[in-house]
Amino acid sequence: MSTVEQFAVGPAVTAGRTPLTRITDAARLHLIGWQSILIPYSVMFSALAVNLLIFGLLRARGIGSDEAAFTGGLLSLYITVGLVFVSAMNRQLAFALDFSLTRWAYLLGTALFAVGLSLASALALYLMRLVENATGGFWMDLQFFAIGGWDTGDPVTQILGYAAPMLAVSGIGALFGAVYARWGTIGSYAALILLALGIGLFVVGATYAEAWTSIGDWFTGQPMAALLAGYPLVIALVCGAGAYAVCRRVKA
Repeated sequence: MSTVEQFAVGPAVTAGRTPLTRITDAARLHLIGWQSILIPYSVMFSALAVNLLIFGLLRARGIGSDEAAFTGGLLSLYITVGLVFVSAMNRQLAFALDFSLTRWAYLLGTALFAVGLSLASALALYLMRLVENATGGFWMDLQFFAIGGWDTGDPVTQILGYAAPMLAVSGIGALFGAVYARWGTIGSYAALILLALGIGLFVVGATYAEAWTSIGDWFTGQPMAALLAGYPLVIALVCGAGAYAVCRRVKA
């Protein structure tokens, strides 16, 4: 029986399932139709195609041909993944609650899916980076999969550097999705306003205290592994906990 069939028959069948099975069922819900994977990667490969076209034309004209170019186009994948998890805390959450999954099981299943997606994506991105390096940046010194040229020479650290930020944006997306599911459009706008105010107050405070040099020194003094793996993992955990705290109040 497929995941869709299991939920289609309703609580009579799902009620007898073990907690672990409920969690894996929740994770599998995100694979129905494969949109959660196809859409982010379609966006990323579209961005790659545009970058190849633009930089191919520039290189053909001899513009910037003497230096490698980091495009930042890989951010499109991470942004889209974040949006996927915004959606995951709305329509799919409501669907799961209608068929007797608990919020706790759904959130753990969503976290399991996020971990699996992040690790699988990180491995794929690392392999694509190897191809990029082997071809000299697709024969035009293009750095699409390289993280600003970051190269530790350690595959494990490199893969974590791809996976942890994806977990972070997944957690952020889940938190905003939970806020929308709980308080609707007004709550989402309120959260964005509070976030903007918080950032603005931080900027004003740092400027007034003339602390930007110290902040810059702190960032440059941090290991790259901490910036790309350690701190994003902390963000993912905090946002995941916040998403659960909010979605506990979401009505079925």
